[in-house]
Amino acid sequence: MKTLLKYWNAVRIIRLVAGMGIIIMAFIENQLLLGVIGLLLVVQAVMNFGCGPGGCNIPDNRRYRRRT
Repeated sequence: MKTLLKYWNAVRIIRLVAGMGIIIMAFIENQLLLGVIGLLLVVQAVMNFGCGPGGCNIPDNRRYRRRT
C-alpha cells in the first residue's frame, strides 16, 4: 500500500489525469468502451505499471546466433 503513494513522476500523473478525463467523457457520452480505456489508464497510473523503458521490448537474439 505504501508503494502506491511513492515515486510519482510526470508520466504517472499524465496517465491519471488522462484516464480520469476519459472516464468523465465516457459517462457524458454514455460509451462503455471509452470508460474501459480510461479505467485502464487509471489502473496503470495507480499501480505504476505499463510499457516503460525496457518493459515491452522484443529480446534481441542476435548475440546468441552461431557464427559460421
